[in-house]
Amino acid sequence: MQFAVKPEKARFSTLSSITLFLILLFPFQIFAEQLPLKIYSTADGLANDSVNRIASDSSGFLWICTSEGLSRFDGYEFKNYTQEQGLPHRSINNFLETRDGDYLLATGGGLVVFNPLGKAFRWNIVEGKMEQTSNEMPMFKTYLT
Repeated sequence: MQFAVKPEKARFSTLSSITLFLILLFPFQIFAEQLPLKIYSTADGLANDSVNRIASDSSGFLWICTSEGLSRFDGYEFKNYTQEQGLPHRSINNFLETRDGDYLLATGGGLVVFNPLGKAFRWNIVEGKMEQTSNEMPMFKTYLT
């Protein structure tokens, strides 16, 4: 008994075999573009290495909420806001920019409205209040919980 193979099926199986052989012989590798990765720390100017949240604002700044204050990153350097500038609590848990452009901070000492253009007054940790020495608008206005 002999079996005859139709030419169409033979051509299909041969083509499939050659394709499979080529795929196994020359595996295709997709190379994704590797973006540069930089890890920042206090050595680079970050307020603290313990980061609670990272948020961006409408101006393109990155705001990093840390255990020792708030850091603003412009892509090149950090600007830190701590209790020396009037922050009522050193631990910043969250950052939010409102539609009106106001900045709200959730701290361990309550809700804070942050005005980067305001005057920096030192927060007195012992007395639990800001040492406001003039009538200028402060950088931080606190609403305690």
